Amino acid sequence: MRSPAQDALRDPIVPAAPDMTERGGATSGFAMFAILALLLFLPPIPRFLLGASSLTVGLIVAFVLIVAMGIVGIYRLDRDMRWQRVLPPLAVTLFVVTLHSAVASLWFSSSVSRGAGSLAVTLVMIVIAYLSSQLLDRGDRKAFTKVVNTMSALFIVIAALSVIGLQPPASVTFNKPAFPFTEPSHLALAFAPFLIYQCVRSAVPVKVAWLVGTLATAYVLQNLSLVIVVGIAAACSLSGYLLVAGFATLVAVIANLNIEYFTDRLDFGAQTTNLSTLVYIQGLELIDAGWQATSGWGIGFQQLGIAPINVPTSDLIYRLSHDDANLRDGGFLAAKLIAEFGFVGVALTICAIVFALRAGVVLRWIGARAATIDPVRIFALSSMASFMVELFVRSVGYYSGTVILLISALFLAMKGGYYTRGYAHPTTYMGTE
Repeated sequence: MRSPAQDALRDPIVPAAPDMTERGGATSGFAMFAILALLLFLPPIPRFLLGASSLTVGLIVAFVLIVAMGIVGIYRLDRDMRWQRVLPPLAVTLFVVTLHSAVASLWFSSSVSRGAGSLAVTLVMIVIAYLSSQLLDRGDRKAFTKVVNTMSALFIVIAALSVIGLQPPASVTFNKPAFPFTEPSHLALAFAPFLIYQCVRSAVPVKVAWLVGTLATAYVLQNLSLVIVVGIAAACSLSGYLLVAGFATLVAVIANLNIEYFTDRLDFGAQTTNLSTLVYIQGLELIDAGWQATSGWGIGFQQLGIAPINVPTSDLIYRLSHDDANLRDGGFLAAKLIAEFGFVGVALTICAIVFALRAGVVLRWIGARAATIDPVRIFALSSMASFMVELFVRSVGYYSGTVILLISALFLAMKGGYYTRGYAHPTTYMGTE
């Protein structure tokens, strides 16, 4: 017979089985749905309909509406939320960004107004992320499950409308839009934590249905980011046997399909003219150029596209698309972090990788025990694991709903002992104090 200590070492988290139905209960299902929908669906709408250059405008509107919900009583704001917990992240962010930007300005004449404005938005984003984490944590668990199921269904509808080409009039012509998202990759980023959540919590036949359905959608929409999301969801939820069997089946199926679009995306040769591939190459070049120009310090917060660093692929992209938006977001988040923050960006990237991998390990363990695990925690871990896509595959910059979900998940992790007490004490239920 194993001792409790041996159980704790063998299993990442050994939950008790409390009644989750009424845990918290202070946040209604409507409020939780509104928070997730505002954070994920509202930010891209101004860009889609009005041609806004970034998601910041929509994100600020989402912030205002979330706060207004509390003011009018849709959810409760009280002292139990322990607002003092958000002060250290705010102070660290303010200090690090201000100091780093000041030193970076020794190399380049930076845009102070752009940096200061973005820093203010970042601080507000951290507060909203903390508020969201508290409201989700205080919600009724059955209601939360229904909210995630509803959001997942909405993503299916969005993808279906994109497949059939039924879209509202856009400000400019987008390639394969999926309203409110301007491209399928952005849909993939937002959908990723929901797919992982559904796969982890479902029985094997339902897991397979989610994975196969999403993979088929990725093929029709011709989107590699969504394919990678499916791979991460499978890795987080399927047994080793099913992973091997699924991969073998996939190889047999794609042997009879035209996958030229996907193979073109993976062609990093000097002659490639695939825009998605070029954007990725540009991100790698921006890392190198920023590193070389500042001896590893970084060009400064929100200075991509502003600081005078030139990379050859940027010129080619502009000639092909007449757009330099990806020059500002780096193409993938690790490129933007490292180009702008240098050594600090490398450290942040490594931390994100560790959190994502650890979350994936826990989610694999949860698979057979999902009915006894707090669904809010499963969703938070799913948000961490899915962030690998934003970090290394495709990103829209710092100001997206998925970044807020990651920050919210980290707040929940700090409160719930995901990586401390949950691993040390076999009777600890995730999220208890």
